[in-house]
Amino acid sequence: MPKAKLAAGLAAVAVWLWGQSAEPKDGSVAGTVVNSATGQPVRAVELSLAASGRGEALATTTDAEGKFRFDRVKPGRYSLRGSKAGYERGNYGATDFGGRGRTLAVTNQDITGLEFRLIPLGIIQGKVLNRNGDPVPGVTIACGFEDMYGAPPTMEPLKNATDERGEFRLPDMPPGRYYVQALPPPPARPGDEGANLPAYYPAANFSEAQAIPLRAG
Repeated sequence: MPKAKLAAGLAAVAVWLWGQSAEPKDGSVAGTVVNSATGQPVRAVELSLAASGRGEALATTTDAEGKFRFDRVKPGRYSLRGSKAGYERGNYGATDFGGRGRTLAVTNQDITGLEFRLIPLGIIQGKVLNRNGDPVPGVTIACGFEDMYGAPPTMEPLKNATDERGEFRLPDMPPGRYYVQALPPPPARPGDEGANLPAYYPAANFSEAQAIPLRAG
């Protein structure tokens, strides 16, 4: 009888140990952020790794060589986003402005060698002249984006205005094709109406205007 009881006890212990499941180990995600136009590494990029369907997010910043690493990442599917002044706030794997990008499937293995291509924004700058070739200060600039279907753009006045030299500068512009319009201020003196009429680049009418192709960076 004692031998039979001992054997039964050992069997119960074996079943209990066999039923225990170890939690999945964490993984890691590492790579480099580069300028999509030049291929050069980008430092001080703020990155977030967000789990799909959960509110959790890990954060880090690229070093002087554009490198980053997330440790202790729970297995699951993640989206990786990056942001820095002068660049689009973009998603990993996106090939164009506003692209959704790709998700990362993290397991207990290390993901290394990722290349995050961050799209640099561009600048449109120029000068507004009157019919006599003189610079016109205080001119409001309107800008319209030509979409992929070639529809006429909606011209939206910007906060930017020409300085005392008639020059303007539009920073942080996503890549694309733009129309630019000059909206001069009200006439300073009676009788000046029509001296400086609204005009598109490089003509007075939209039918003769030309789109400005702006590339990344």
